[in-house]
Amino acid sequence: ADALTLHDLWQEQLLSSLRPASRQLIHHRCAEVLEEESRGTRSATMVWEAARHFEASGAHRRALAMLEECAQHLLENGMPVEAANSFKLAFEASATDEERFRTLSGRITALHGAGYWTQLAPLVEEAVALSERSAAGRSRHSDLELLRTEILWRTQADTPGYLDRALLCTFDATASPGHRARASLLAAMISSFLARYAELTRVHTEIAAINCSKLEDRARLLGVVTIYHTELGSLDFAVESAERRIAMERELGSVSGLAMALGFAVAPLRYVGEFERAMMCAREALDVTERHHMFAAAAFNSDVISSLFLERDEVPAAREWLDRADRLASRAGAPLVRDGLNIGRAMLSIAEGDLHAAEVLMGEDVGRYSQLPMVRLRLLKLSLLARLLASRLRFDRLESAIILIRQGLDLAGMTGRYDYVVTSYAIGLSALGRASEARSYVRNYCCGVRRERSRPGSELQAYFDAPPAVE
Repeated sequence: ADALTLHDLWQEQLLSSLRPASRQLIHHRCAEVLEEESRGTRSATMVWEAARHFEASGAHRRALAMLEECAQHLLENGMPVEAANSFKLAFEASATDEERFRTLSGRITALHGAGYWTQLAPLVEEAVALSERSAAGRSRHSDLELLRTEILWRTQADTPGYLDRALLCTFDATASPGHRARASLLAAMISSFLARYAELTRVHTEIAAINCSKLEDRARLLGVVTIYHTELGSLDFAVESAERRIAMERELGSVSGLAMALGFAVAPLRYVGEFERAMMCAREALDVTERHHMFAAAAFNSDVISSLFLERDEVPAAREWLDRADRLASRAGAPLVRDGLNIGRAMLSIAEGDLHAAEVLMGEDVGRYSQLPMVRLRLLKLSLLARLLASRLRFDRLESAIILIRQGLDLAGMTGRYDYVVTSYAIGLSALGRASEARSYVRNYCCGVRRERSRPGSELQAYFDAPPAVE
């Protein structure tokens, strides 16, 4: 070690004693050797080292080109985090606003693919500022505009206005078809989460007027169709649309697009009773996202698998997949995913009889969740509180929770997505001495046109089967 240290010191001394022109020549030769070797090994570290030598030799453009080429290669091969690091080095090596905007946009794309939402927010604002100074970024509509909206939705879900932003881009006929396709898919996703079905219907109607020539944009429009029919239309057509989009994304070779398409297929398959096919899609989505280091999406997919097992009353398997989701989520900054995992933990704790653990996660403050804009999250959290309050015989707060759950269910409609919530509603009503009302609601729900094709869980089935004498 002493010998190596001495060697490094001599190297630094010799380089510092050379004339600048000689030093640049040595750096340039080192860069060429490393560049040649890196083409065979595809080593990002070697590329970064070669770029450092090119930069030191004065070959700025060559250094930048190497870093961007490396970043793009990493991104195309499913390594978004590594690609983001390479784009970061390229940004640091950039000399003009145009170069900085281009390399920062690449880094944003990579982090978006990885689901690093909290890291994206300040970078997007920096990119917007650069775009205002750079001809490359000047446009009435841009992907940055949509990304800003998506970040706001995923990191600050209680902030109003993000749906309106997506709708504005969707309905603006002066925007490009590609931009409108991306905006319409984002608007459909947000509308679904907020149970804003009038807006979802408008978006679904509008996409007929968006003429997209690119396959990736047509795939996005199919995503809108899938969401609409999953929530409001034909479940069979939702399944068909989801399968067509999966085929398109496979043809395109888009990792993130395929993962999203597979995820979209899970819900309608569940609703038509195709549990095994739904599980296959969820597992493939997890495999794709985990293999390509898209940790936030992978955590979400693992959580979905956990919920599928919980629906089947397979609690140990649900716990195993939720623990895996937790490990994946620890590698990405995604508050919305974390929130979902806490709900999953509370559900499992109640299923395992550990009410204290569920209380620690959820608390008992009904008002805390009453104004959550995301109806699905609001209903799940209130349903957990209803179970806890019913078990603790805290009837005053339980009454408030039951009223809010019914309001949320009326808003959300009978989409077949709320088995756990409906069961919690029935548990709360029964605890308040209204078992007949609970049974009547459950029977109407299970026999609804969008629910009757999938098997209820054991809790819901028990209320469905309960004879009048039990009431």
